[in-house]
Amino acid sequence: MEATRRRPNRSVALDLAEVRRLRCYRGLSYSELGRLTGYSDVHVGLVERGLQGASPKYARALAKALLGREDRLSQILKAET
Repeated sequence: MEATRRRPNRSVALDLAEVRRLRCYRGLSYSELGRLTGYSDVHVGLVERGLQGASPKYARALAKALLGREDRLSQILKAET
């Protein structure tokens, strides 16, 4: 039996405090942000609380939902130290 290939677990380091600030500023619940990003409210909450990593695809969807454009992703990325 052939082993199933899995994609490498790539996650993006988000500035979680900034994500939460933007979500609250826009008055969005986890459920509403989930609807805008195409992800479940559970996923949104887990990522925002740092309990699950954010995929690059999710990070782009989050930037579009919170900032209006995908190309503003750098505004919610964690600064490298």
